[in-house]
Amino acid sequence: MRRTKDGVSGAVSAKLREYQEADEAASEKHRKAHRSALLSESERLAKQRAQKQNKNSEVVLIKSAADLDDALEAVRTKGKKKDLLSAQFDGRVGSQRSDLFVYPEAVIGMEFRSSHFSSHKLRKAPAGDEDEVNYLARLVKAMIAHDLSQLRYLPGVLVAPEVQTEIARELPVIDPGHVCAYSAKLKADEKKRAATLMAVEDDADLLDLEAKYKGKLLYENDEGQDITWQVTEIVHGKNSEFEYWEAVVVAVERDGVGGWRVPESSTTAGGRVHGDKADGFYLKDITHDISCSDVDDMIQAHKERDEAGGDQTGTDEGPPAKRRRSG
Repeated sequence: MRRTKDGVSGAVSAKLREYQEADEAASEKHRKAHRSALLSESERLAKQRAQKQNKNSEVVLIKSAADLDDALEAVRTKGKKKDLLSAQFDGRVGSQRSDLFVYPEAVIGMEFRSSHFSSHKLRKAPAGDEDEVNYLARLVKAMIAHDLSQLRYLPGVLVAPEVQTEIARELPVIDPGHVCAYSAKLKADEKKRAATLMAVEDDADLLDLEAKYKGKLLYENDEGQDITWQVTEIVHGKNSEFEYWEAVVVAVERDGVGGWRVPESSTTAGGRVHGDKADGFYLKDITHDISCSDVDDMIQAHKERDEAGGDQTGTDEGPPAKRRRSG
């Protein structure tokens, strides 16, 4: 054995132990941080999947090819047509009722399926150069046809599912008499946390705007042309400059009994507003937190006109062919 001065060997050993303990502590800290990050990401993805599934379950399904054509005719832009068709697809196979909406390969063939997976899942996008809207329309119509053949739209069959609050099925439960209080508490806490993760909250701003504006009548005098509008819905949008909330409106006319109605020429056979008959006014610039007053001003103008007894003869002129959104 190599001889060393007294105390030197002991000091070196102590230092090595100190380094080893520091390394172990750093490794444990890194392991815990990494595991915490993985758990947080898993929770985020679970919440995201659950919210998407719950949202898809709330889609009102179109139940005939004729109604689908009618709905597409009422939409203004290609992008919104695609969104409508995509929602109909997801409302069937991407929701909590997906176990009901099953489409065998013998019914909907490989033209609409992915060849990259053994399950041959349905594809939302065409494999070739076909227009996406045309492709999705054909696919959704094929799904509707199969739904009808399986009597899926009969009363009591298609029931709106409750919000799912379990991330996965529960394992067999051990008799409570053999479970310690701490384990029971952990399980209860996990179920409570899962319920919180799965809960979907409506957008508070959207709810407030709908309560304030939906159905309201607006009066506008555009370069001498009197137009009365009615707010049909509130939508969220984004352009190259900012995100916004917008009131979608349609021109209305007197109904002859003191009220207002949407002209028949502005609606489809199914009662939806033609896309080229709808217009919009900005309500709020979300990006810059700026509220737009035009709609409030026009609501007030309509009230003042009604109080003054103006325009009782139904002489409002039709709206111009194309108008710019007002900000």
